[in-house]
Order: sequence, then structure tokens, then C-alpha cells
Amino acid sequence: SSNGASLEVSYLHLMRVYPLMALWVDEAPRDMFDVLNEAATRHALLLFPSYHTIRDEIHVRLSDVPLLDSLRDLRRSHLDGLVKVSGVITRRSGVF
Repeated sequence: SSNGASLEVSYLHLMRVYPLMALWVDEAPRDMFDVLNEAATRHALLLFPSYHTIRDEIHVRLSDVPLLDSLRDLRRSHLDGLVKVSGVITRRSGVF
């Protein structure tokens, strides 16, 4: 009824049911979110053919990501990977 455009998927559930897909999301999140968004949008259009008049795309969001990194611990090795962070940004600097 709220016409939302997000589909929340539990990462823990994904790990349990489709462990290889969870690994792919972890290793290549940008590519996998493109695929997941497209699949969710296609499925919504199968169920609700006029959904495109409400929203153009469904966006998959992950919840329950088990690992948590501090903002201070982010490094170049984290680039292009899935990270969950906590912290407050007070200033910024280059990536090391």
C-alpha cells in the first residue's frame, strides 16, 4: 500500500539458503545488486503488470550483514567489496 521501491533481503538468510550467491554479493556487490535489482523488478512486473506506472525499478537492500567495520578501519582493500560500517565522519582524507 505504500508503493515502496525497496526489497529488503536478509544476508543471513541468503547465506543459509544460497551460500554461493551470498559470496558473490560479498565479492562483487555492484554487479550483483544490478542483477538482483533487475530480477526483483522483472518479478514485480510479472505479478503486477502495471507496476512500472508506480516505480521504474525495485532496489534490493541487504539487512543482517554479520560483520561490522569501524570507519577508522576502512582501507583500500575494502574498495569494491561489501562493507557494513558504523561511526561518525568528522573529517575526510585519502584512501590508504
